[in-house]
Amino acid sequence: MADLHLHTALSPCASPDMTPPRIALDVMGGDRAPDATLRGALAACSPGGRHGIPPDRLLLVGDQAVIEESLHALGGDPGFAV
Repeated sequence: MADLHLHTALSPCASPDMTPPRIALDVMGGDRAPDATLRGALAACSPGGRHGIPPDRLLLVGDQAVIEESLHALGGDPGFAV
């Protein structure tokens, strides 16, 4: 049986032209939504944070007007897709 080796955009041997997967985040779900969810997304994408996720990898799902208003109240949108 042959060994199966998968190449993903996150693999050390990935080619530079592979696009990393996008993460969909349900902003409207949860008891303290949308603020708690957006705070988590902002922390994950913070330049000084430990996760360092590029903001364009997150897709925020929910009511666009509510998301944009909440992001503005929390200091702005670093480049999320909504």
